[in-house]
Amino acid sequence: MLSLQKFSEKNMRIFLIAFLLATFAAGVSAQTASKIRLLNAGSGKVTVVRNKARATINLSREVAGCGYANAATKKNFKDCAAPSAEFHLIDATVKNNQTYLLIASEAMGNCNVCGQCGADESFALIWLKLDRNLRVLDKKGVPIDYCRFDIDLISAVVDFKEETQDESLNLKFKDDRLEIDFEKKTFEANSERSYYEFSHLEYNRKTPEKGFVIKTERREKSSVPEQ
Repeated sequence: MLSLQKFSEKNMRIFLIAFLLATFAAGVSAQTASKIRLLNAGSGKVTVVRNKARATINLSREVAGCGYANAATKKNFKDCAAPSAEFHLIDATVKNNQTYLLIASEAMGNCNVCGQCGADESFALIWLKLDRNLRVLDKKGVPIDYCRFDIDLISAVVDFKEETQDESLNLKFKDDRLEIDFEKKTFEANSERSYYEFSHLEYNRKTPEKGFVIKTERREKSSVPEQ
């Protein structure tokens, strides 16, 4: 009986040690994530800073709209040349020595702001998977509001500042999940008949390695609320 009691006490100590180690590891991960900074570097790029590590990453291909206006565009359109896209860090998670970032991009709809959809701001969500040295292992951009591609945001809130005439996404997590609905107007091949691709996007900060989980369905009518 005494041996059984010692065995149980030993197992209990092992359990407590394992629990404390797991708690400590989770705390380190959260603390490390909170120290990650994202800086706008211009020309469709961002600089990620984590402790002493620093890396500049080109996200111009993941941006919805104009990532940046090149020299030729600035010369040809002058006052109509769009500014570089801006990036905002929405979430950062460190897991298994890998860093996962959720970033929102804001850009003008056209590098020529006087052209089609140029005055509209476009938004995209960007997912990054980085190694311990902040090198890019994987990335994906999803346009969620983009006039030129007939993509409209449905569920997320867009804040508008009258003093600057700027728009910005107001994204909030609920139970560690971010959920966004958007739709794309599409025309059938060789026909003027249109339909809508309704998409529901989810991102879970507890499983950041999965990236975006998107479910899309066809709808005959638009889901965008009438104004």
